[in-house]
Amino acid sequence: MVPRMSVHNVYPEFEDLVVARWRKAVIHGVAGIRIDPYKTDARISFLLQSDNDKYDVTTKILTFDYETDVLELYSERESKLFANLNRNAIQRGLLVQYEASRDAVDTSNAINDDTLAEILEYKNRPQFKKALGAITSSVTIKRLNGLLTPQHKLWMLEEIKTRLEQLG
Repeated sequence: MVPRMSVHNVYPEFEDLVVARWRKAVIHGVAGIRIDPYKTDARISFLLQSDNDKYDVTTKILTFDYETDVLELYSERESKLFANLNRNAIQRGLLVQYEASRDAVDTSNAINDDTLAEILEYKNRPQFKKALGAITSSVTIKRLNGLLTPQHKLWMLEEIKTRLEQLG
């Protein structure tokens, strides 16, 4: 029986069970076999492959992405078996152990409408501009723009447009 292919190599629901992490050490994809986190008696194949848009052809730099470049293992048994099942890739240096953990989810742009409304209450331009600079999502800036009314200062609209241009 051919093992089924893993869609994800990182399972957030098991994040507090991680015993080991492996990452691909090369620019191209690396495939192998692992234990299915949901059926610990079954094997599944995996593929660590970066998205094409993560590679800059000019600088020849690949931007690291935890979700596509790292595989998490969730038991000692899986960790030992993983090394045996993927011995060739490990010995060739295609897979290397990875010690860092996943970055926390950045919630800096998860701003509710009440907080956006408070930003629109700022009376001075530098304070408003500073608040806009802390927002790195064009979606959030557009939501702020949607809350503008004719009673708001014209310079607020100008600053919002400038910030949107900066964010692309």
